[in-house]
Amino acid sequence: MIWFFILLACCLQLIAVQSQNVTNNKFKLTGTIVNRDSGYIILRYINWLGKNIRDTAILQNGKFKFEGEIAEPTYASIIGYKKIIDYENVNEIDIVIEPTVQNIQLIEDNYVDAKLNGSKTNKEYDTLKITFNAINLKYKYLHRQIGIANDSFKIALTIKDKELAQKKVTNLIDQLKPEKDETRQAVISFELTHPNSYVSPYFFYSYVKK
Repeated sequence: MIWFFILLACCLQLIAVQSQNVTNNKFKLTGTIVNRDSGYIILRYINWLGKNIRDTAILQNGKFKFEGEIAEPTYASIIGYKKIIDYENVNEIDIVIEPTVQNIQLIEDNYVDAKLNGSKTNKEYDTLKITFNAINLKYKYLHRQIGIANDSFKIALTIKDKELAQKKVTNLIDQLKPEKDETRQAVISFELTHPNSYVSPYFFYSYVKK
């Protein structure tokens, strides 16, 4: 396991060096939403001062723009109008923005197919998400059944019904253990092939060390 920590140390050192070389922290993110012309959209991220930012942009003919300052490639979330399908918000997606000019194309009720141009790190992240999506699809039915069981627990009127629903949730969650192992292996494989990526240390903490 020691090579994990060596890999992490290298990635963190790379990040520190690259951060020192940043001379312009400003980013600009323009975008378009297909099938929605008006309303608002939200961008959440942590700025170069370590502050959590929740910025809102107003759509004009389906177009929007965000500007801010970040010190390095930074994970962000784009959030539109909440719409739950199969227990997932289809109008929300995680991306990686960089201190540069970028453009993103979104489709209303289908943010998962977002196209972000201008961020090299996000392209690397996309390669990992392809594997994640394949794993998620494999276990999607179980996640849906867990959601249904949780709903049954919430509306149960008797203690017995609640106990049965809770037992079903627990049994279904136990069946998801292989998903966690497969995800961890996907992260390890990504780190071995992308040792210099900003994505690697983030997912090291998020998945490998769990």
